[in-house]
Amino acid sequence: ATEPIPEDREAEVGWHFLRGGDRDRGAELLERASRRLFAAQAMRDALAPLEAVIEHYKTRGVKSYAYLELLYMIVMAGAISEREVALRYMDETLKAYQREAGITLAIRLGKVFGRHVSLFLAVTTSVIRWFFTPRKSRGISPLYTLSRYLMMAAHASYIHYATNDIEGIRKSLLWIAPMNAFKGRAPHGAY
Repeated sequence: ATEPIPEDREAEVGWHFLRGGDRDRGAELLERASRRLFAAQAMRDALAPLEAVIEHYKTRGVKSYAYLELLYMIVMAGAISEREVALRYMDETLKAYQREAGITLAIRLGKVFGRHVSLFLAVTTSVIRWFFTPRKSRGISPLYTLSRYLMMAAHASYIHYATNDIEGIRKSLLWIAPMNAFKGRAPHGAY
């Protein structure tokens, strides 16, 4: 039987396992450590373990809701403490959240139904799909995913603006274009 690893040593032991060949055990410990660091708002300290876990999951083909949360965490931590890291994961993360929140569908439907109806249909479809998914497989609610998506899109805009990246700013506007349906209301503020 293995002894439990103290929380304050999980990152250290996780790195040892990851580099020593027991990559799954190392990733498990590093994930717990990175979640704890992120919750404590130790953003810079959370980046390296988050990135190691995400890259490990990529090599294993893991695309779960836990993975989605890790992507959110690395983008937000990177936006606050190391822009290059945020930019490295920004597109993958926004695409994944866009899909889960129904924004991808809204963009496709917008060509036929217009922005208001398409956004309503897409988000409603996502909520219904989520509601009828078994609880253990459900993951994050589409409405919560939408709020995270908008927050990350706003951070993406800020990062591109702060680095004077005109092409990135244009790309950021495309990420939040569906929010233009709320002209004159609070969600339009993202646009």
